[in-house]
Amino acid sequence: MNRLFRYLNVWTATLIMIKPTTIIALLLALFHAQAMAALALGSSRIIIQAPKTRAVVMVHNRSPHSAYLAQSWIEDAQGQKPERAPVVALPPIQRLEARQDNQLNIQVLPQVADLPQDRETLFYLNVREVPPRGEDKEVIQIALQRRIKVIYRPQRIRPLTVGLTSPWLSALTLCKEQSGRFQLNNATPYHVTLIEAFGDESGVSPVTDFKPMEIPPYSERRLEGKFAPGVQRPTLVYINDFGGRGQLSFDCLDGVCTVIQNSVRS
Repeated sequence: MNRLFRYLNVWTATLIMIKPTTIIALLLALFHAQAMAALALGSSRIIIQAPKTRAVVMVHNRSPHSAYLAQSWIEDAQGQKPERAPVVALPPIQRLEARQDNQLNIQVLPQVADLPQDRETLFYLNVREVPPRGEDKEVIQIALQRRIKVIYRPQRIRPLTVGLTSPWLSALTLCKEQSGRFQLNNATPYHVTLIEAFGDESGVSPVTDFKPMEIPPYSERRLEGKFAPGVQRPTLVYINDFGGRGQLSFDCLDGVCTVIQNSVRS
């Protein structure tokens, strides 16, 4: 069941027409939803760096036989649709023939001037596939929804270099608590996505109860995971601008840990 919940963090399912014989059939359909999905996105995240006013993500219809509709919209970091959205997805709905690829434009509107200019702002792009109506009324028909991050980065905080690592994350620090847990301090204007943690710089001793987390700019968060007692070089794995993985190795002194290496994790 935990696997199902992790899965639904990325994919959500909306029942269009259902006449199930058992609830087990529905659960099996959800477990295999990723394999069944017809629409796929060409990016795992989108960074809009000002002064650019738009970004493009490709939508792929992988079905060899059927056309699908792609319904797209933007939500804020709380999962709400803003009344005066500063970022929109265009077109909001489009038809993709079998094996067809189409562009989806993420457009920045003038309202973006109302956003904080000293830090990134997080949004989410949602793309829901609408399958063709089937003639068999006894089947379960599911509409799958893909959700990825859209980050607006103001020109004022434009990084000097952007590569396979995110060099600004070297400014992160950890504070060790008496409980054995760590608090991460993000004193940067950037969102940080952490997906794994290890007990040393070799990256081979995972913190088994670590939970992936998002740390907003200029904020502090306790890491969801307990490191082994006496750990001196904790390591965190983050997602970079291109959806790849970077690795931060820390060195601890008197309970405060600073980054000693920022590298690409294979």
